[in-house]
Amino acid sequence: FENHLNISFNQKMNSSYSLKIYNSIGKLVLSENLSNQQKEIDLSNLDDGFYYVHINNSRIYKVIKK
Repeated sequence: FENHLNISFNQKMNSSYSLKIYNSIGKLVLSENLSNQQKEIDLSNLDDGFYYVHINNSRIYKVIKK
């Protein structure tokens, strides 16, 4: 199964952005400051389940890891 989160944007991002991943009960499980060059995040250390990805504290995506 896939253990990476691939990130792509429809619009140009600033030179860096913050990415935070929360589990289904709202606990912060990953927080990183990334450059716009970095497009992949390793999720292999996370358990299977639902996660919420926050980008720049405004965009929220729901991700399912299997």
